[in-house]
Formats: sequence, structure tokens, C-alpha cells
Amino acid sequence: MRAYLLIVSIYVYIDMNDDESMLPTTGSETVESPLRLLEDILHNRIMQKKDEIHKTTQSIADTDRIWTEIETLRWVLSQSLSIRKRLGHK
Repeated sequence: MRAYLLIVSIYVYIDMNDDESMLPTTGSETVESPLRLLEDILHNRIMQKKDEIHKTTQSIADTDRIWTEIETLRWVLSQSLSIRKRLGHK
């Protein structure tokens, strides 16, 4: 949920300040570093959830719950990638 709120906050900020010169900077860095960090965190969390499914024998309800979490994490990750692409970062 926190990751989703971060993505939404960044996206709203970018929409409000369409000019890239308005983006927060730290030295020569822009929003790219926090986005990459978020993407790494999301990717690792997705891998953890997949391992959780494979390591335990769970009920169908538990498996469905974990897959819902994975799909949500994937969605947030795709939003982060879209924002970074929109900013022109690779």
C-alpha cells in the first residue's frame, strides 16, 4: 500500500508540474534514483511472494491472496516504469 501511495504521489506531482525542470533534484539526480529503488524493492517483493507460494502447501484461498498481492505489486512496478519512461530515463 505504501508503494502504491508513493507512485500515486509521484505521478500527481509530475502531472501538476509537467515541466521537468520542476522535478525535485539532489545534485544532478532527479526522481530516477527513488524510482529505481522502488522498482528494485517491488521486484524483490514479487520474488519473495513467488517463493512463498512454492515453498509452502497452502489452501487455494491463501494462494489466491498471494497471487492478488503479486499482481498488485506488478501493477505498481509497471506504473513506476511508465513514470520513469515519461521522464525520459532509461
